[in-house]
Amino acid sequence: MPKQKHETGLGLLQIALCLVVATTITSGVMLKYSEYQKQREVSSAIDDIRLIKNSVRRLFSHKRDFTGLNTDFIIEHAGLPESMLNREDGTIQGRFNFYHQVGNYIVVPHTADQFQIGAMYVSDNACPKLLTSSLAEEAQSVKLRNMGGQETFTSKPSLSDVQDICFNERPATHIRFRFGR
Repeated sequence: MPKQKHETGLGLLQIALCLVVATTITSGVMLKYSEYQKQREVSSAIDDIRLIKNSVRRLFSHKRDFTGLNTDFIIEHAGLPESMLNREDGTIQGRFNFYHQVGNYIVVPHTADQFQIGAMYVSDNACPKLLTSSLAEEAQSVKLRNMGGQETFTSKPSLSDVQDICFNERPATHIRFRFGR
């Protein structure tokens, strides 16, 4: 009887199976990383807005009202991290995706006892998460505006309240958080 040859190495089917397994694992890792990045974007934005809010309160704690409050004043006097400041353009930049050469945050007085922090050009991912976050609970009101419409909420909105405005074809979603002293 002739001796059978044992072949060594992988056959075509085994290689294909290995590629399928490797592709599946890689896709799962990439999906998780993408979700992590999106959550990090929202967390960073919340931290940025709270930092600006606390700076405004600290800088105006000894004043009767918010006269003189604007983005330039915050850039010059709030002591925000240099990475957030674009002194040439006079803007405060966060970690949002934005589509124009505009700063991500603006700071304006609203009334004698209230000021607003506006997040401009908010991504579709960040919009509903910011509006339903604890930051929205801290605000006296939240104004959501884009080309698809406008809505003002005096308490933290639910996801169903904001979906129509957050998810539309226009990329220019702006959110203004109104805070008191």
